[in-house]
Amino acid sequence: MVTVDDAKRTAALRITWQGGAVTETTMTMNHSGGHARATDEDTVDLVRRLAEGYDDTTIAGILARQRRLTSTGLPFTRSRITSLRAARGIPASARPRMSAPPVKM
Repeated sequence: MVTVDDAKRTAALRITWQGGAVTETTMTMNHSGGHARATDEDTVDLVRRLAEGYDDTTIAGILARQRRLTSTGLPFTRSRITSLRAARGIPASARPRMSAPPVKM
């Protein structure tokens, strides 16, 4: 049985097993539209700034040199940057491709 408390954003679960044992737990629910895994906002802000002048391949290279990873622990690739931009409403650069800036570690 699951009981949801929308005000507290929790779900109480009660499992009654075949032998009669009962397991109970309470879980915090994601906010509406939220995801359990999301790229950290610092990285999203950096992508937003870089997208003003660089293409997705260059942005992926910059993030790789900074050893930044996706929320699932994977390195950024062109397609992952494209997906992140689409999910966050970040437009692609309208400028021609520029060489990557030096990276501060």
